[in-house]
Amino acid sequence: MPDLVVLVRDADDKPERREGLEQARRGVADPSRIVIGVAEPEREAWVVAGFMPCDEQETDALAAERKRLGFDPTRQPHELGGNGKRSAKTALANLLVHDPERERRCLVEPPLLDLHQRGRHTGLAMFLDEIEERIVP
Repeated sequence: MPDLVVLVRDADDKPERREGLEQARRGVADPSRIVIGVAEPEREAWVVAGFMPCDEQETDALAAERKRLGFDPTRQPHELGGNGKRSAKTALANLLVHDPERERRCLVEPPLLDLHQRGRHTGLAMFLDEIEERIVP
C-alpha cells in the first residue's frame, strides 16, 4: 500500500461527490493515510485563492479581474464558478496566462493561514485540515 493517497475532485455542484470519496476511504484497511479534497465549485478556485501578485504585470492582471468581476477573486474565490462571467477557469487563465509553474506556486508559496482563510468556502480549508489531521502528525 502507498504511504499516502490523495483524492481530489471538483464538486461541480454535486455534494454527493464528497460522500462517494469518503465511502471509498472507509472501504480500505487503513483509511488514516487517505486525504480527501473536494473543490467547490472547482479546483481552479483553490489556485485563485492562492494567487498573490509577484510583479507589476500580475498586479495589473488582478486589478483587471477585480474590475471585470466586481469583486476580488483571490479574497472571494467561492464566488467563482460555472461557465459564465464568473468562471473560475477564466479568472485563473486571466491571472496566470496558462503558466503551470505559476499555478503550482499559488498553492505552495502563500502562508497556510492565508490559503485557509481564503479557501474556507471552496473546500480548500477542509482539505488543508485533513492534511493537518491525517498526515502532519
